[in-house]
Amino acid sequence: MKNTKLYFATGITFAALSHAHAATVLIDWSRGAIVTNPAGDGKYWNSLGNTGLANIDLAPTALVDVSNAATGWSVAVDSTQNGTGGGAGFGGTGVAGPSGGDPFDEANAVVDGIFANNNAIGTSTITFTGLGNGNQFDLSAIGGRAAGGSDGLITILVGTSPSTTYDLLNNGTVLNFSVTADASGTISFNFSEKVTDGGTTSATFNAMSITQVPEPSAAFLGLCGCVLLICRRHR
Repeated sequence: MKNTKLYFATGITFAALSHAHAATVLIDWSRGAIVTNPAGDGKYWNSLGNTGLANIDLAPTALVDVSNAATGWSVAVDSTQNGTGGGAGFGGTGVAGPSGGDPFDEANAVVDGIFANNNAIGTSTITFTGLGNGNQFDLSAIGGRAAGGSDGLITILVGTSPSTTYDLLNNGTVLNFSVTADASGTISFNFSEKVTDGGTTSATFNAMSITQVPEPSAAFLGLCGCVLLICRRHR
């Protein structure tokens, strides 16, 4: 019985350490409204598209997590890859897209966003830096317009991911994928329209989240070793 209690208590400690959650960063690409804490539920957003009608780029910008704490991460958007007949950048000021599921259940956070039309040349490149060498991240994204529009395409440029490309559907379906940062702590991907249509419609990237996948802590790994020793002694 004594040994059972010991193992049970140790198991509780294991669970507490191994299931620690890293902070999540929420990003709103909309230019329609500034989203800070829209539902009053303690989730803070980085509202990065609301800088004026001429904004097609975003210089490296520091990010805060959902508790409004600094993360040391930054994001930049380069939408200068616009040839004749194409287009990309931050668009719309009041086109309400679909709300989707958590964490994109905040109405103000899914009003238009980064647009892309004519996928050959209407492309935005989103680059995260300061993520740390080889750290893994879970990303979620949502896209869509209230009416019309087309599906988007996310193409991984820097970082390792199970797939090179991901479809960002126009209907508000939440896209979940993971990427591991490179040695410089960078993750970069393109957002474009999935098909070339001459710019007659556009794909929209409304909002996203990025969460670092926690690694086992030194304390957790040390405890693993202690438990192995205890188990051997009590056989």
